[in-house]
Amino acid sequence: MSIRLSHIVSGYDNFRLNDVSLDFGVSGITALIGPNGCGKSTLLKTVSGHLNPRGGQVEVSGFDIAQLSNKRIAKLVSYLPQHPVLPPAISVRDLVGYGRAPHQNLFGFRSAEDDQKVDAAIEEVDLPDLADRPLASLSGGQRQRAFIAMCVAQDTPYLLFDEPTSFLDIRYQFEILDLLRTQAKSGKIILVVLHDIEQAARYADEIIVMNDGQAIERGNPMDVITAELLEDVFELRSTVFPDPNTGTPLISAVP
Repeated sequence: MSIRLSHIVSGYDNFRLNDVSLDFGVSGITALIGPNGCGKSTLLKTVSGHLNPRGGQVEVSGFDIAQLSNKRIAKLVSYLPQHPVLPPAISVRDLVGYGRAPHQNLFGFRSAEDDQKVDAAIEEVDLPDLADRPLASLSGGQRQRAFIAMCVAQDTPYLLFDEPTSFLDIRYQFEILDLLRTQAKSGKIILVVLHDIEQAARYADEIIVMNDGQAIERGNPMDVITAELLEDVFELRSTVFPDPNTGTPLISAVP
């Protein structure tokens, strides 16, 4: 079980990833951090098959993703973009049911196994009491949990999340990250883009720092997050010290 990027060139006319080679073969959480526009989201879109690379190769579980059908990719990789489209008047249960689409036949009939996976995913994100509520009636945190449940129900070995905690109150941010940690403990390989460096350091098993379309640093959060790196990459003068609860890096900006 692995994801391997070999000399990837990917992106758009005004920006692209430039010769990125990375591999992910151990279950756990890898957080992608870096300044706005550095290539984090472009990398996730490329890995998920939503953006075709202009050069290089993406392998998922040994398969060249460019040679796979969309349905086959969706059986391997779950991807939640930063701003998922909110279907009108749909219930939580129906949304989570979309995650089973890659496993259904041409007619889209849901099996007993599909129903079981949907119910289990809703239970895992703690939304059973809201399963039949319209998605639009939920709070931001509840809605994000429903989208994550959709990815869980998809039942893939690889989960990709682009800023899943954006615009959420701090309580919901930690709830979402706790959900990702639970998935990682079940053996999933998770790639997640996070803007909050301290949260990335607290929850990730490893961190990849991106800048100008390249992966410039990778390693254990306590080794990667240093005052020198923050000044070089984010142009932020700071002091980095250990969290008294977790020992992971906390950041204090120098006035």
